[in-house]
Amino acid sequence: MPRIPDVVLDCVVYLYEDEGTARKARSPGGSGLLVAYDSPGKTSASHGYVVTCQHIVDQGFLTVRLNCDDGQTADFHTSQPTEWFHSPQNDLAVLPLAFNDKHNIGYISPETFVSKLRINDLGIGIGDDVFLVGRLIDHAGNQRNTPSVRFGNIAMMPNEPIQNSHLGKPVEAFLCEVKSIGGFSGSPVFVHILPFSMRWRTSSTGETELARSLQPRMEGPYLLGIDWGHMIGAKEPVRDKNDDKLDMYVQRNSGITCVAPAWHLLELLESPGPCELRREQDDALQKPIAE
Repeated sequence: MPRIPDVVLDCVVYLYEDEGTARKARSPGGSGLLVAYDSPGKTSASHGYVVTCQHIVDQGFLTVRLNCDDGQTADFHTSQPTEWFHSPQNDLAVLPLAFNDKHNIGYISPETFVSKLRINDLGIGIGDDVFLVGRLIDHAGNQRNTPSVRFGNIAMMPNEPIQNSHLGKPVEAFLCEVKSIGGFSGSPVFVHILPFSMRWRTSSTGETELARSLQPRMEGPYLLGIDWGHMIGAKEPVRDKNDDKLDMYVQRNSGITCVAPAWHLLELLESPGPCELRREQDDALQKPIAE
């Protein structure tokens, strides 16, 4: 795995219950991602968004903590989950957020999102290197957000829906082995295309063909999607010192992380609610120019 770019680390934010727990870096909360969506029209404005999981917002973790240039953090509290836009397809939510010059902000743009077309063109598939960036709840950083990184590989492509226990319905998801534990919900997951690797894709006739072989440069990192949890493993019986089963069970960790595809995030950002808000903001920016 190559060295992780600093901008990828800087684009991660933390979510807490309120401003008090955010300042003290307390409570379980979750992670999030900063995305900048550029206006394609008459202005050159860039619209900022916090991206996280819908279930994190539904659980009341509505305060976003960002890093600042002065070494401190800034907190943005939203009073209601309704201030967020939710995806009808997956465990995703976005919050419009105005960037400030004092914030030490990194962000990614939709140009880095993995799409179905990019998957085929680059031959992205099982075994490709991925990494997750998010809040390690046991060592998250008190003075500043200091995200940790977990490394692994794509274990399964999103060919069949996976049951999301938070939403109570099956959703499209990548399955990734990233050696993660609970508490990373909302973390962005990225994929690298390593140099000198052999790539395969499906041709226009439906046959498997060589896409790229021994390309001399690395590509990415591309946003694969957002971590929303783990696959639920089977229950294991608790045993006593004699190895006899007790009438108690624990949930086994499957070790497999479920990732909402980045194209669902793009569909959410381009849905009617965010689009209408961007138009209103662009009109407000252009009005003084016209006058």
